[in-house]
Amino acid sequence: MGVKLNSVKVNIDLETSGTWIESTSYPGVSYLVRGIHYQPFETARDLGAQALAKTYRTKPVPLAERNAVLGSAIAKHLLLDWKGFDEDHDPSRALEMLTDPAFRTLLDDVLQASTAVGKQDLEFTETLAKN
Repeated sequence: MGVKLNSVKVNIDLETSGTWIESTSYPGVSYLVRGIHYQPFETARDLGAQALAKTYRTKPVPLAERNAVLGSAIAKHLLLDWKGFDEDHDPSRALEMLTDPAFRTLLDDVLQASTAVGKQDLEFTETLAKN
């Protein structure tokens, strides 16, 4: 059995516009997210990482600060909405939570949802093609 090559292609439109993805950590929760390859997110993440590298030079960047940069970029560019929590989505509240070290599991969950955007189900062939 082999994998159909075209089935690994990503849906670029969904990565840009966003889609609902169910949480893998919190039952009944879903996120409306863009994909992690959304250009404004990548730019914000990379610029934040460069600023941290300049600040810390040869010292390790503290995890809380690295996650705050990542959380800020996610809140501003990837997370568009959520449902299933006891609070409605509010961009400023999402920014507050995604940059707070105590909400790192939420950060991880939203990031995981964003990595799933645009991926299609793999299709398989009946027999493995010869290379």
